[in-house]
Amino acid sequence: MPGQLSALAGPRGILRLYPWLVAPALLAGEGIFIADGGNSFNPYDFTEIAAYAGRPPGELLGRIQISRAFTCHQMLALVRRLGGFARRARARVIVLPGLLESYYDEAVPAREVGRTWRATLDALRRLAGEGFLILAVCPDHPMESKRALRRSLAGAAGRAVDCRQGEDGRWRLRIAKPKPAPAPAGSGALGALWKVG
Repeated sequence: MPGQLSALAGPRGILRLYPWLVAPALLAGEGIFIADGGNSFNPYDFTEIAAYAGRPPGELLGRIQISRAFTCHQMLALVRRLGGFARRARARVIVLPGLLESYYDEAVPAREVGRTWRATLDALRRLAGEGFLILAVCPDHPMESKRALRRSLAGAAGRAVDCRQGEDGRWRLRIAKPKPAPAPAGSGALGALWKVG
């Protein structure tokens, strides 16, 4: 089954949105591997999903494996090892919340950030080529100079989705790349990110 790298961008609230996007896979019995780059994983988001679905929280949380990275070098090392980690966890879905956070570190020279970022993108593309469904969740950054990383990720991704929350509190997902095709019936929000069905 083909894999895909998808990029999800928007305000910081997308860190509370992505669990709902991967929930169909969890509820269907899939494992999820989370490579957290922004120290943003919140298990309560998944217990809320379990309650909504009428399932015990441990059932969903038991299907989630997590690892954290705090520097761009740690993130690169983690991404290079994700395939093995995900296979051992029986996870086809890999989520990277806050992927770009460690690349924003001002203490790391720009040349080194660029080198590690390019290597990270190459490793993510390889993982997608191995059949993994990868969701990189990237909150907006206020500095224009830092937004280039997100644009680079969107360019490398097979699918790029921009999320905005309306005044009514509802999320609106705009598929920026490629031009959207209708999602398969019954695929829910996951179908907007990956071709499932």
